[in-house]
Amino acid sequence: MNTKLVTTYFSAHYGPPYWGKRSRNEWYAYSLISICGLGVDTICYTDNTDGGYDFLQSVKEKHNLNNLTIKIFDLQSSPFQDRIYKIRLNNSEKFNNEFHPFYTLPVSIYWLKWHFLNMEYEDGIYLYWIDAGLSTGAIFPYSLNPYKDEPGFKVKYKDGENHQEHAFKEFIFDKAFNLESMERINRFVEDKVLCLCRQNIMDNDYRLLEEKIQEPFSDQVIQSNKFPVGAMFGGNTLYLKQYIDAFTEMANRILDRPEQDYVCTEQEIMGYIHVKHPEWFKDWTFTTFYNEESEIWDTLGGELKPFYKFFTNSLGQ
Repeated sequence: MNTKLVTTYFSAHYGPPYWGKRSRNEWYAYSLISICGLGVDTICYTDNTDGGYDFLQSVKEKHNLNNLTIKIFDLQSSPFQDRIYKIRLNNSEKFNNEFHPFYTLPVSIYWLKWHFLNMEYEDGIYLYWIDAGLSTGAIFPYSLNPYKDEPGFKVKYKDGENHQEHAFKEFIFDKAFNLESMERINRFVEDKVLCLCRQNIMDNDYRLLEEKIQEPFSDQVIQSNKFPVGAMFGGNTLYLKQYIDAFTEMANRILDRPEQDYVCTEQEIMGYIHVKHPEWFKDWTFTTFYNEESEIWDTLGGELKPFYKFFTNSLGQ
């Protein structure tokens, strides 16, 4: 059965109208090299501005990413963009304030994950969203990187004349992103929607979403100790189509509130749907995005289960 991954490369949209993050161009593009190592069809939506398409196409050609298909998408055509833009400008103290943590959360891009899955939806295939920048040393230990023993790797080749020739190596984790990992994930999902859930740390404001939509659910999320993350989700199931529809319905419900004073990350909405429809999901839990090579690993305390092991370990254990 075929598998398809969907992702985006919108890496240069700091500030209005999309409020993206800075300096993600190389990171996201080189991470995609690693993700393509999963060995399945990978669809990446990007735009024709800020060099997005041109740079990504050059990376595809240089690294022979034959399973990568690049598609153009105009962010202004997003079904959410106009309403989110208006809300952020009209509530600028939080949503358009460079000193507020929300400033670099491009929710109009994050919410498109479900929109793109809907565009790529087919019956009878495994279909997943995966974040383009997922393959990074901030998450995966360099013991999984094939270039780790090369001279210059530890200093990111900054001392050499050909830094650009080697820069991609920092983002390659072929012991995590390979066909065996993809096949293991498909077996784990069975007939459900994959839901990766962090435990013990909650950095989403479910109570505020509950207040805005006037529907109780936050206690269920908190008591479950399962907080969905948007890094990867999907599967081979009709539940995925229902999930897409449920997310779209809630997104419109938030944006069409008469107060026009609130937007949130996709993960708050994921938490709401997760407790409302638990039968849709196959959960895999973890406790930290850090790994054993992280400088702060020994300070974290408690029994730790790092996120990266979803791609390297036998699942369901």
